[in-house]
Amino acid sequence: MRALILLLTAGVACSSKAPAPAADDGKRAPPPVAIDAAPPPIDAAAAFEIRERAESYETFVDVAPRGADCPKLDWRRKAKTVSIVRCRGGAFADQVPVLRDMVAYVRATDRTFDDARLLGNLDFLAYPEFAQRLVAYAQKTPYDPKQGLHAYVVAAAGSEDMLPELATIFDAKRVRLRSVEKCSAGRPTTKGEIGDFVRAQGVKGNREVPVGCLMAWFDIER
Repeated sequence: MRALILLLTAGVACSSKAPAPAADDGKRAPPPVAIDAAPPPIDAAAAFEIRERAESYETFVDVAPRGADCPKLDWRRKAKTVSIVRCRGGAFADQVPVLRDMVAYVRATDRTFDDARLLGNLDFLAYPEFAQRLVAYAQKTPYDPKQGLHAYVVAAAGSEDMLPELATIFDAKRVRLRSVEKCSAGRPTTKGEIGDFVRAQGVKGNREVPVGCLMAWFDIER
């Protein structure tokens, strides 16, 4: 299944004859809709630092803002996988616009990018916004260990819009979580960072709640 899909565009019939002038009713016609329009021009040389390294088994392409290490787009051309490296300690929403521009640039310059598979990290440290939504869901729909942690996380992400940042970055209607590995859960009584995170979400008692997964695969839908 193709993981990255371009947005649909409506077709417009063309005619060699000029259209008859419309009646002047005092209203100005709306501007024509651009069909198959390219994204706004991006001066990649000024905006981004693009590093490409070719090996016998893979071609690695890293795209990051010039003069900064993050956020970064990690594109592996032969494997056709793409990952996002966000800046830690900052709001993801503030990094979304530049990541969206990176995706638009790579998509416009590398047609193989349309077939890429999105890989990511949904751990509470790497993507705390997702983990917060997951914990909030678990407080409404308690996690049953009999269901299995991985299956629960995938089902939870499919029932609500938990990945809006990724949908914006990849210009999609929806990003669907397809599968996960290495998920974790915790209780308010759990020691360490997981317990601190769970308590910060207002979870009470000794109920276990999922807090994310280290590995995730996504489908990006129009």
